[in-house]
Amino acid sequence: MKDVESRHRIDLEQRLAENERLQDQFYEAKRQLDISRTQLDSFKYEAEKGLNDQREKLKSEIQELMLENQTLHQKCDNKRDRELIKQLRRDLEEAKRRALEANQESNTLRRERDSLKVDKNDQFISFNRQIEDLKNKLREQESEVERCQFRSQSSLDENQKMHLKMEKKSNEVH
Repeated sequence: MKDVESRHRIDLEQRLAENERLQDQFYEAKRQLDISRTQLDSFKYEAEKGLNDQREKLKSEIQELMLENQTLHQKCDNKRDRELIKQLRRDLEEAKRRALEANQESNTLRRERDSLKVDKNDQFISFNRQIEDLKNKLREQESEVERCQFRSQSSLDENQKMHLKMEKKSNEVH
């Protein structure tokens, strides 16, 4: 009986140790998720800040270009100086080119931001899957511990019953 009891006790201790190890893994995964979320939030904030800076820069450049364009149009009204008109056209083309480059840079930043969002979602889904897997393992281990505890308790109860029967028979024999 003691052999069965010690075997169950050893098995129970092993299950408890495994359960504790899985709880540590769960805590570590949760901590890693929190760290990743914090890093992601920080990165998101920096990306949004950079994007807002680019937007402000683009707005100011557009305003400058608009003012420059108005100035150029005013200069074009004066038809006496042909060379000035040619220079103004070149300046206008340069301004259009810079506006196009700024627009392309803005689009590139938008695509990068969208890509980062997709990566963030993929990481989040992966972490959630890992957490669910760990939760499932923990549940299985808890179920196994409960089964072992039930078997152990049943064995103890049966042992006590046998002991009582032996005492009763020994009392009857005397």
